[in-house]
Amino acid sequence: MWVAGAVGGREGAGGRVGEWGGDGHVSGVATAVCFPSGFPLPAIGLGATAAAAQGCLPAVPAVVQCPSAAPPAAAAAQPPLVSSPLVQDRANVRQLAMRHRLENVPISSGNSQYLPLLPLEKDLGWAAALEEYALGFMGRGAARRRASLWEVEAKFGDRWCFCVPDAADRRRLGKLHSARSPIYRASQVEYAKRGAAIAVAKVVSFLKAKYKGRGGEIAVYMLASQDYPASKK
Repeated sequence: MWVAGAVGGREGAGGRVGEWGGDGHVSGVATAVCFPSGFPLPAIGLGATAAAAQGCLPAVPAVVQCPSAAPPAAAAAQPPLVSSPLVQDRANVRQLAMRHRLENVPISSGNSQYLPLLPLEKDLGWAAALEEYALGFMGRGAARRRASLWEVEAKFGDRWCFCVPDAADRRRLGKLHSARSPIYRASQVEYAKRGAAIAVAKVVSFLKAKYKGRGGEIAVYMLASQDYPASKK
């Protein structure tokens, strides 16, 4: 509903509703206020408008805000939330891949995690197993280049071993990891003693020299287990 009213003026000789000027004359400016259908007309507002038309009120613009006829737009759907551990897993995998440390390594994706399934080579002596753990396995050619197990476990923990889909492969990995764990633990302890002062390769060289000529694979693992016992949980 539209209601016309004069703003601060009076009806001139020409029948126009005008605004008061400095000399008492009017200029042809009219106002109209829109009220939605069914909206109660404010008596004070209409009275002020009529009074303005008779020249009883000074020229003060009237502002009326009508309610919006259209309903507000529906809120946009929020994107699905991604867990922080999954985001971190993906970032870690991307970092290793950019360094060409995950060549031909399968990636496990699911259960809110994303991590490489690093294999362990069979039939390795204790020295080669130590290198695989601490330095990574290079193999013959870049196609078999892999990150070290130490590096993967620092980023993903031991989850990689439990995410292998085949049950037989999981058991094999578990047995290999358990049997070689004394030499793994030895490298961790020796590196922790020196901190970042030396490279991991120096720790590997130290352990190789320490156990050189002291027996085969099983004997060295037993010696390392005595020298570097597992912490009791």
